[in-house]
Amino acid sequence: MNKKLFKQLQSVIDYIEENILETIKITDLTNLVYMSKSSFYNVCSLVLGVPIKKYIRQRKLSHSAYDLIFSHKNILNIALKYGYSSSASYSRSFKQLYGLSPQHYKNFGKYYDAFPRIILINQNTGGKLMNCHIKNVAILNSVISNSAKGYLLDIDIDHFLNINKEFGSDIGDMVIVKVKKSLEEVLVKYSIKSKVIRIHGDEFAIVITDINTNHLEQLCKDMLIEVNKGLKHNIIFVPISISIGITSISNDDNIDLIDQAQSAMLAAKKAGKNQYKFVK
Repeated sequence: MNKKLFKQLQSVIDYIEENILETIKITDLTNLVYMSKSSFYNVCSLVLGVPIKKYIRQRKLSHSAYDLIFSHKNILNIALKYGYSSSASYSRSFKQLYGLSPQHYKNFGKYYDAFPRIILINQNTGGKLMNCHIKNVAILNSVISNSAKGYLLDIDIDHFLNINKEFGSDIGDMVIVKVKKSLEEVLVKYSIKSKVIRIHGDEFAIVITDINTNHLEQLCKDMLIEVNKGLKHNIIFVPISISIGITSISNDDNIDLIDQAQSAMLAAKKAGKNQYKFVK
């Protein structure tokens, strides 16, 4: 399969993640890739290894698993949040994926992602299948494990699919570079030597130590302001915003911190984007 097709399918996967709490219609996805439904179904099954509807269901269930462990919502409210009409139908689907009922999983008390998000292509280099992504996540995990205390920031570019669609992928690549540079400039302003690590196509992570909550919040506000300056290229101006998810790092238990920060980032997007949220 050619690179263009992989990029199209990656846009589908990214759209699903950005709209995980919404009712996702197949027509919304086929419009992204300009395919007939039958062709779309066949290609998705071949590349993703599962039918696209199953992929969406499994990703919703994986997100719901996080809520079971880290939120105070009851099982019915979580079921409704992820599009199920009853706790019974949700429980059946959840048990098929996790091997436990939602209540038993909640009692178990340890989150794990049973069906991780698929990354097909590095949007900056165009390279297929995640070698760079895997390496960067490994680097991030190493940084986390060597940090006694601090915070993990998960940062995602808002409306990135629309930027690519309206301005083209070349401008989209420039936006990624611009955002990374803007984040780095804010870190320099605060004399923070942390690195901005790209973990997905339009998603970054930063580990920050030796900072209190008030300074961290001001830093995040400055990141939003700096990124909001947008990208100017010739006669084109591209407005840019980001959503930031934040979780704390401690000596006690740093398992699944990336997932926690990503969940907070998704909450920031759900709340209207262009803002930051701490893990609740």
